[in-house]
Amino acid sequence: MSSRQISLKLLWLILLAFHGFFSPLAWSCDHPINPNLEPSTIDVQGTLRTYIVTGCADHQKPKGLPIILSFHAGGGVLHTSTGTGFIDYTGLASAPALVVFPIGNPSWNNHSWMSAFPWMKSNLYDDYALVEQLLIELKRRSELPKVNLEEIFAVGKSDGAGFALSLTCNPVKTYTLAGVAVVSGAYFGLGSVNAFGASEHAICLPVSSTPILMIHGTGDSVMPFEGQPFLNARALAHSGDFWSQIDPSVTSDSSNTFTADISGYAEAIALGPEACKQSEVERVYSNSLRTNWMGCKAPFATIWVTGGNHVWMGHSQSGPGSGKPPNMDFDATNTILEFFGIHP
Repeated sequence: MSSRQISLKLLWLILLAFHGFFSPLAWSCDHPINPNLEPSTIDVQGTLRTYIVTGCADHQKPKGLPIILSFHAGGGVLHTSTGTGFIDYTGLASAPALVVFPIGNPSWNNHSWMSAFPWMKSNLYDDYALVEQLLIELKRRSELPKVNLEEIFAVGKSDGAGFALSLTCNPVKTYTLAGVAVVSGAYFGLGSVNAFGASEHAICLPVSSTPILMIHGTGDSVMPFEGQPFLNARALAHSGDFWSQIDPSVTSDSSNTFTADISGYAEAIALGPEACKQSEVERVYSNSLRTNWMGCKAPFATIWVTGGNHVWMGHSQSGPGSGKPPNMDFDATNTILEFFGIHP
């Protein structure tokens, strides 16, 4: 384990141990990056992709700001006047980092990501190429603060969480992720809820150890904690586009596509690529259980919110029941930044 990984793990454990004695972190910003959230476009293999770059430049380090790649949920939008956009409800725009919010591929539910394969079309735009091109672009854009390409993190919700985690399964050769955090994730594969592995259509497992934090509610009504056959009626209605090429058994009312058993998935990551030795489970906050995995090649932790729904924990307008207990048990954004070791 590298010295950075050891420091991240110790910091994570210390902050969680004492979290109850402190109020949530206040991420104020005097020097916001792109405060009007003006969108930008980038050419990726002949297709224009849209993204918004933001964040806070108050505390720039000699090596530059860390980068947080942030992936919205399927059907989600980045910003609305009513605060329902991914940028709005996460509050990540105030993080002391360069935060990048790309828009996913066109899909049956507005926009989604390559990793959420059941409803994608055959003319996929390459999301992995998008990530690689974005990192080149961020370094090239002289009007932006200097960035540290050794501190690249990925976060996401729902389909965006699935894509963020898939970056550890299909790593781009030109960069290494310093950490991944996923909230209310959607992880798809064929055959069963625990078909974890390295094959193209299995629920992906990282190819090497990476610091990972997983957050999920046990009462998630969209991506159930126990996993399930994927039978979304609206998605099934589009199964003839491309899904049937991946899952030939799919019909208008059934499929061989499954979402992951969340606790089983976490254990497969912990005992597989992370090579963890043991775990400790403890109750944190009011309604959540934290599992600290130890002896791992990289920091790995999970937080399961008892009864929590398909939300970004601690943030209203982020999903069903957001703004109400137990979905307000803790602040997912602050917890993620703490895990990454990102501070003013």
